[in-house]
Amino acid sequence: MDHIEQLIRYHLTPEMIAFDVGANHGGYALIMASVCQQVIGFEPIPELAEDLRRRAPANLSVETLALSDREGRADFHIDLREGLNAQQSSLLTVDELHQAKLVRTVTVETITLDHYVATRGVTPDFLKIDVEGWEPEVFAGAARTLAEHRPVVLFEMWETHYPRYRDWFHRLDATHHLVRAGAPLAAIPYYEAATRYEVADVLAIPRLRR
Repeated sequence: MDHIEQLIRYHLTPEMIAFDVGANHGGYALIMASVCQQVIGFEPIPELAEDLRRRAPANLSVETLALSDREGRADFHIDLREGLNAQQSSLLTVDELHQAKLVRTVTVETITLDHYVATRGVTPDFLKIDVEGWEPEVFAGAARTLAEHRPVVLFEMWETHYPRYRDWFHRLDATHHLVRAGAPLAAIPYYEAATRYEVADVLAIPRLRR
């Protein structure tokens, strides 16, 4: 059991609703569905979304959508490197992949999490976000949900990109405790102290309401 699965199983309970943003092949979405009452996976690559939909249990639904900071359509870059399961696919342009011609760009539908919650009538208690560098834009489109509903949030971050994430770390700090998952260390002091070079997972745990 890897540490992400451990965190999912520790923080989820049967009555919760979980969103898997960037579901990919669905490994974590399926784990979530084995624990809680309802899971919604967001996967914009059509063939991956359809494959997961075929394998999904009744409590796991799959949306062929990319979460972002606005509704509309956008270029999505699919990682074509062999044997990596499209792992670095993202709305973010990764220059080295483009220069090596290792991406296929498709147009996908985008939606904000706030709009999805408001129009679908479902609110997450747990958010897992792995969108290969697009997390700040997902947070921007989820600002109301994060502030008002305070789900547990588990997200991946390329640590060298921390300056792009900094504003959202401090905004989330008003409602959540942020820790570097697996360490665990208080995330803001850790990243403010020095440049870090790993791909890390950050856990945002809701603060008690006053």
